[in-house]
Amino acid sequence: MNYSQNPFQELYVADTVSQEHFVQLFSRVPMDALTEFHQLFQKGNVVLLGSQGCGKTMLLTLFRPEIRKAYADLQEPYPVPAEYMRFLSAGINLTKSGIAHLAGVTLGEGHEQDLRELPYFFGDFFNHKLVLDLLENLEKVAKEPKIFGTLVSLDKADAFVKQLRKQDCWAGALDDCFTLNDLKLLIQERLRCYRNWMGRNVPQRGAPELLQESKSTIGEPILRTVQCLKDAGVIEDVPVFIRVDQIEELSHVSAGPSADLRLAFRQMLNGALSRRDLSVSYRVGSRHYGWDTPGCLHVLGGGVLEEKRDFHRVDFDAAWRRTEYVAGNFEHFAKDAFARRIKYYLKEDVAPESDLLASVFSGSARKQDRGESIFGGAAEPPNSYERALAMSDKDEARMWSKEWRHFLAALYREEPLEAVLAAAWGRQTGGGRGKSEHRCAPPPKARPYPWKKQWWRKERLTMAVLQLSARRGQRLMWWGKKDILDLSGGNILAFLGLCYGIWNQFLKMEQAKGKGEPRTNPLVGEPIGRKLQAVGIQEASKVWYDKLAEHKPGGDIRQRFIGKLGNFLRRSLREDKRMSYPGGNGFSLEVTVLEAKALPNREAWNFMKDCVGWGALVAVDHTTKKQSGERRLKFYLHPVLSPVFQIPVAHTKEPLYWELNDLMRILVDAEVPFLFALPKTEKAPQTPAQKSLLDEENQQLKLF
Repeated sequence: MNYSQNPFQELYVADTVSQEHFVQLFSRVPMDALTEFHQLFQKGNVVLLGSQGCGKTMLLTLFRPEIRKAYADLQEPYPVPAEYMRFLSAGINLTKSGIAHLAGVTLGEGHEQDLRELPYFFGDFFNHKLVLDLLENLEKVAKEPKIFGTLVSLDKADAFVKQLRKQDCWAGALDDCFTLNDLKLLIQERLRCYRNWMGRNVPQRGAPELLQESKSTIGEPILRTVQCLKDAGVIEDVPVFIRVDQIEELSHVSAGPSADLRLAFRQMLNGALSRRDLSVSYRVGSRHYGWDTPGCLHVLGGGVLEEKRDFHRVDFDAAWRRTEYVAGNFEHFAKDAFARRIKYYLKEDVAPESDLLASVFSGSARKQDRGESIFGGAAEPPNSYERALAMSDKDEARMWSKEWRHFLAALYREEPLEAVLAAAWGRQTGGGRGKSEHRCAPPPKARPYPWKKQWWRKERLTMAVLQLSARRGQRLMWWGKKDILDLSGGNILAFLGLCYGIWNQFLKMEQAKGKGEPRTNPLVGEPIGRKLQAVGIQEASKVWYDKLAEHKPGGDIRQRFIGKLGNFLRRSLREDKRMSYPGGNGFSLEVTVLEAKALPNREAWNFMKDCVGWGALVAVDHTTKKQSGERRLKFYLHPVLSPVFQIPVAHTKEPLYWELNDLMRILVDAEVPFLFALPKTEKAPQTPAQKSLLDEENQQLKLF
């Protein structure tokens, strides 16, 4: 085995590897497992939403003809349903094309004129870039009739150009074109002019002369081009898809003149989607914050994009959340992506039916493994149970009878986690209106003990591990296939990042071995040690947290908020001695309150959506337990952040029910710059487990 290369070194591969390698690395599981992705290959505009690294660009790359050819050359089945394989496409990546840099130029007459005029140059650049890409793709398709059949015939290309030249949408820009090559050269020259202008290589005031009087209306040229291609017999009557990837590029500036221009560009682009002409169908890839933020669905000049009418939404993240625990689809996806990486980078043969994840990382940690991870296998002194069970405080100690203390001491020596659960049960009242705690009576004698009841125990076991670890000054540890999948949260980038961190630790250990020392080969049933896994997972979690600050605009603010929130949730769980609220690793808010138009609701809601879009939070619809039945959303830290904050991943119980003011206190504590001032008399968030945690002195975030 290769002990010098980490097969997870390159996390983003859609735009960096060759077509051949794309085929080897691309997992077809999303297309096979999630039928909503079949919408991508049917007529109508589709917006593919998802957090960073979830696989949007990989799916959109399937539209490119060179990828289809690579599958054929490698004799691999093209991962698109057979009934949808006949199509043509063109595309633009808003980041790679540099089109957003138009927000950095000026016409020289002030910001108002720039805001009024530059969006039309953006639309013209967009049009020409798409038409050029379509023409180049047609040439690629025409050269491969064995793969694409008769989709394209360039024999009548001159007739097409003659017809296209007459279209009034070009404002005379194509008057000198007579052949397909003329057309391509003219468009290439126009795009070069745009790039020189954006690069400040054009000294004159205003726009370059070539562009001033021949701007085209966004979306119209590509429609006319497709129609002329069909009328001239160059292409068959098949769907034409237009890929627009990384639309969030137009949201990467939060304030100032450039932000105003980018929003205007986005609203101009919406004009192409609003045409409702099925001659072409747009495929838009975006992170959540790049699609739903205020103003982003408006059309320049009037109107608003309407879901189901102007576009259909496919949410990549929601699709995995909906199915990962029901059918194990994300696990299937992760296994396939993992095996492909091993095979491609390490040149190792992988049996298709093998569970390589389990071989490399082992299965799932058992209860006794969790206990050993806290104690390190060492025997615990008999008198240490008081601290471990939070009974060392004098007031607390007086509340336990001698019988209970003897019972818990003996149980702790045998099964520490059981003792933590028993102590929590002893502090509870049993619910209802009862005020008498279980510890007011002698310890139960009948077995099975009440804290061994299936659901009570299941909901609190991870909380018991957290509290026991904290009281002994130890970290929570994660290892094994199940932990890694749970921490991934249905995000393939998070999964690969965790694998990278673990493999990095494994390579360090192997490379430090002396000559003659036996090597560990995890590919043949020798799992990577759990301590190495735990360290790698901790580092990967910290990398994800650190990167929150890099995600501009506003990354440092989001990271600060997540730090305050994570600390608050961790303290809540650790200090809930009764374990009365094991769902306290998340919180729930009423949707109608969040969506209210008034301040501060609107600003808070927009900020929370940003946190979700940037991979800091996860938001899930919540069926409320309240009789009022209001719609609520529950929010959790992204699972991959759990090791940073030492918070359990499992969501086995109702989250904290918060009012908007509870959220506001944390937002203000994190110094999120909202357009409001919270009165000093407001109360701090309160939960059944504890009160006024946020009134404690603010401490710097401590990463365990």
